Amino acid sequence: MVPALRNLYPVAQSQEELDQLLLKYSVVVAEPTQVIGYIFSDGTSEKIDTWYKFKIIARYSQAPPVLSYVSWEVPSELYPITSDEFVMGRPGGTVTIDGVEITQNDEGVPAFRKSQRYLLLVSLNPSTQISELHLAPQGVLPVNPDNTLDKERRDSNLYQVIQVYHGGSLAQLKDDLQKRVIPPVS
Repeated sequence: MVPALRNLYPVAQSQEELDQLLLKYSVVVAEPTQVIGYIFSDGTSEKIDTWYKFKIIARYSQAPPVLSYVSWEVPSELYPITSDEFVMGRPGGTVTIDGVEITQNDEGVPAFRKSQRYLLLVSLNPSTQISELHLAPQGVLPVNPDNTLDKERRDSNLYQVIQVYHGGSLAQLKDDLQKRVIPPVS
């Protein structure tokens, strides 16, 4: 294992602020279906990045994409990307070189696991289907197959926001977002 990456993410200072930020990002329940890790050099060191292709299980809201200054080059293996999918590049991951597995993690967000559902707050560009996770780790919450919240993450801010402002229910979160976001997503 190589040293973990430290990334700076915007942080909501309160549950109320995080609840308001739900309006600024697209909110989806999605599951990774494809994972590609690779090593790249930034000129001073080598780093690991991972690309994920997600299948959208439920779209709670679609907000305009937040402007980003990062340019991503999506690996060709992830194409085509359908309207019910999106791709996301993340720092860190696991690669195998000459039979040796190397892992570098982002301290803020654990690696996404295939077949695990997640509630995600993302900046999603609907024309490219490229997404960014601006509010990591506050913008990620594992979801159980029965569409309930993963109680092991009850200490997370996003879990608490759903409990306090949306009755602890993903269905209520979706209803509340559709009332507050224009236009509602079906």
